[in-house]
Amino acid sequence: IDQHNINNLTSNIKIKSRQYITYFSQPTKDSINNNPNKNNKEPHKYTKIFIPNALYNRMEIAAVAKKVTGVYIFKTSTGSCYVGSSISLYNRVCSYFMPSILAKGDRRVLRYFHKNGFKDVSLTLYIMENGATSDMAVELEQYFINELAPDLKVELVASSTGYLEPMSMEWKIYLRELRGTPVYVYDIATSNLVHMFDSKTYLYKMLSMDHRTLDKFLASGKPFLNRFVFSLEAITNFSVDALLTIEDLQLIFLQERTNRDSSITARSRSVLAENIKNPKLSAKFSSINACAAALKADRGTIRSYLSGSSTKNYYRGQWKLSYVSKQL
Repeated sequence: IDQHNINNLTSNIKIKSRQYITYFSQPTKDSINNNPNKNNKEPHKYTKIFIPNALYNRMEIAAVAKKVTGVYIFKTSTGSCYVGSSISLYNRVCSYFMPSILAKGDRRVLRYFHKNGFKDVSLTLYIMENGATSDMAVELEQYFINELAPDLKVELVASSTGYLEPMSMEWKIYLRELRGTPVYVYDIATSNLVHMFDSKTYLYKMLSMDHRTLDKFLASGKPFLNRFVFSLEAITNFSVDALLTIEDLQLIFLQERTNRDSSITARSRSVLAENIKNPKLSAKFSSINACAAALKADRGTIRSYLSGSSTKNYYRGQWKLSYVSKQL
């Protein structure tokens, strides 16, 4: 993202919300301070963007923080704060909002947000110039750590994990899996973003979906169950004020699937399978699918006997198949 685009984006945000403040840092002269770790000279230039109620303003975060390098600072209404940095600022910040990461997290900052939530938690982004490296971001992070002494960070050292001990390999693998490709779920019935999944894998598991089905609807943009749109990008014309817990979302998906199955069943025609060799085996099935499953046949074969297009009169020489009249 170049400087011209940052100016345009932040100007738009300032128009939308007067609470946003954007400016370029100007290095100041070193001054004597009681804290020997403090250095009042910022090591690198940045654009500062203040976002109140960060959890509910993710569209604004997406507008300025995608594919950029910088520092982020969470600050609570009680004055507690956390400082971090990333070369992928948007993904890193949004990972804090993911319920599965908060639930599993054993870092101090994650435990705090898991217990207290994000009510009245503000976010300040320090977006660095195009071409900034990871090392430069760490240097700027250390500057703000020295200035603020964030109490939600265990070690006041930039790029530290936030653990008192090194992170285990098990945790590294777990977090790597969770921090896959985020998937947004939108409800076109209410025009709301209803959930954001940490990864495709987590969505498959929680919504009982096949990966091919998800990829199909991601590629087409068509609504799943005629209601839910899956996207890998934030869609700005949807509201973010009606997020659902995973339990509530699972319940809605179950209801929609039940309604769909009921609708399909209502449209299905019953099939009568008469066994000419042993009438006791004759049975009535609610649909072609049910008949095919019971007789161990494919649906195309069953349809050919029902339509009369088969060259044989009886399936497997013993089954006479016909549709059941709706009047019966």
